[in-house]
Amino acid sequence: MSKTIPEYWAVRIPVSKYYPEYMRKQHLAAIYEVYLYDVLTAVHCCEITPSYELIGIDTVYEFEPGYDALQEEVDAVEEYLNSVEPDDMYMHCSAVARCEARKLNVDLDPDDTEQQWLEAAADAYKSNPLF
Repeated sequence: MSKTIPEYWAVRIPVSKYYPEYMRKQHLAAIYEVYLYDVLTAVHCCEITPSYELIGIDTVYEFEPGYDALQEEVDAVEEYLNSVEPDDMYMHCSAVARCEARKLNVDLDPDDTEQQWLEAAADAYKSNPLF
């Protein structure tokens, strides 16, 4: 049985509303979690609607336009958000389609394991973030 080589995409999901209010008051315009997923593999989690398995790899944020943050404020926000790694999760394919997603350009070796493919995709994103 031959393995199907995955086609990895990165999706950026808005999560600002799930963060504490004091974080949202730090002149942050938006907080997003970034996930990898294989667009060729949908699963059914005890329901008819197909879902993608999303692998959490990054948390990104944007400050309000024109906000001239003091460096210590930026450092505090970055320290907190960089310590937060999103949990893996499942999301309906249609919900993922409504989010901003981009295809990763990564060469995968057919002889590698699925874990090696995933690590290669994560490394490709981290060396060249799409968001």
